[in-house]
Amino acid sequence: MYWFSYMLVLMLIVTRRTRSLTIASYAPLILAFIAYSQLWVDLDNLVYVIPFCSIPALIMHHATGAIPPKATYLRWLSMRSLLPPIDLRLAAVSMFSWIAIFIVVSLILLRKSQGVPIEEIRR
Repeated sequence: MYWFSYMLVLMLIVTRRTRSLTIASYAPLILAFIAYSQLWVDLDNLVYVIPFCSIPALIMHHATGAIPPKATYLRWLSMRSLLPPIDLRLAAVSMFSWIAIFIVVSLILLRKSQGVPIEEIRR
């Protein structure tokens, strides 16, 4: 989440759109709510594509030792119904690849960034 936020801010600084910093700060929150929707909604294979969706499955596996389903955690926890399990290796690869992508893009943007006057940020 940190690298995603950092990448967004750097993208706004490089493009000189510093007035949008407040609005852009809500993007990680919106993506986190998509990951939160896994409690009720079955995202199927989108779990591996959306950046923050594989994190709860990995945390739950390390906390309980059980392999969690792809989605609808509440039904799985309450009834222990049979749901398709998440591929933990693919979830870990997905999470680490998103982190690597965010880091690489942040480093590229950091090299392209130039100083922005404080007056421009305050507006």
